[in-house]
Amino acid sequence: MTDPLGRKIEFAPQIDITQYEDIAEDFMPAILGHEYHDCWISDESTPSNFFPKNFIEGKDTSWGPEAMQEFARRIQERYGVDISDMDNPYLVEVFQRIRILKG
Repeated sequence: MTDPLGRKIEFAPQIDITQYEDIAEDFMPAILGHEYHDCWISDESTPSNFFPKNFIEGKDTSWGPEAMQEFARRIQERYGVDISDMDNPYLVEVFQRIRILKG
């Protein structure tokens, strides 16, 4: 595949992420506000790839320390899993932690 300028486009692999589809189907709309099947998620996708501008209610922010704190808070609240030690992790790493800690 090429872009409009004829440059080759390479997509990151989706090898590991497919192992966590069950988690992603709940996680994406609940935490990030996107339907899983409406997104293209790779093994290298990070939360910041999906933060909407209004991720923090009342603020026009799509990324930064506050957004990451809100992301961690939402995960703690929904899944009871602490990811505060992870700095903009790959989503697959977050899903892995949820599976390990939640079984």
